[in-house]
Amino acid sequence: MRLAQTPFAARLLANQARGGLTGWANDWLVALADRGASGDGGLWPLHSAAQYVLDRSAALRRFLEPPRIAIVGPPNAGKSTLANALLGRAVSITHHEPGTTRDWVDAATAWPVGGARNAEAALPVVLVDTAGIRATPDALEAEAMAQAQEQMRQADVLVVVLDGAAPLEAGTEAWLAGLAADATPVVLVLNKSDLAAASVPSWGVPMIRISALQHENLEALITAVLAELDLADVGVHEPLAFTQRQVKVIHRLAIAADVGEARGLLQDLLGLVPKHGACA
Repeated sequence: MRLAQTPFAARLLANQARGGLTGWANDWLVALADRGASGDGGLWPLHSAAQYVLDRSAALRRFLEPPRIAIVGPPNAGKSTLANALLGRAVSITHHEPGTTRDWVDAATAWPVGGARNAEAALPVVLVDTAGIRATPDALEAEAMAQAQEQMRQADVLVVVLDGAAPLEAGTEAWLAGLAADATPVVLVLNKSDLAAASVPSWGVPMIRISALQHENLEALITAVLAELDLADVGVHEPLAFTQRQVKVIHRLAIAADVGEARGLLQDLLGLVPKHGACA
């Protein structure tokens, strides 16, 4: 059983026995019956639909397995201030001196999903505040940065925070270019928008100007992160493969060779959805 951490996640799971995965499978059984069993029945629409459900399920499972959002960047850019602002409570220590954050800190919260057809939609996320990245002879700070790098590798999205009122420090541009070329999605945040703005290239990733201290433009930042998770818009009745057995059946549907095989797989899929609705 999957554990739903928000009311929306519970509704999303419960609807799979009615209008979600069950409805999707039944609709395709009807479509295949209408098409007939001769030849391959022109299964390319089903192949495409099954692949979409696989891709969409990978995104929707974030409601059940909260994504890790790592807040990273050079020292004194406002990472801890941003973490506290996004959490709505003081979790990280903030100070004007660089290098204040020595250990990574994570905390859970829930973000509203903009554009959702359900006003209660909220995505549980884990925010990770990390030590500033810079060259240093200090062994303790260097260990903190090594831990920050490990958190970056585990993250689903990187929120890279820069001081948007100051020129880039030496080495920062090459580091950012490397992050932008990596597989992990990146949202670039230029903090301190309440001060004079410096010119910074975007490296082809979403870029948001904010003031963490003044809580300005945080909604735009959240929206950008949700877009990177493919969760900018969510409906409670969307089909969701929420177990590995369901994922395997839909994967086989995406490569089904004939109508008879597809019908059998759809029947198998219906058997994998609890008739009373998914437990939360």
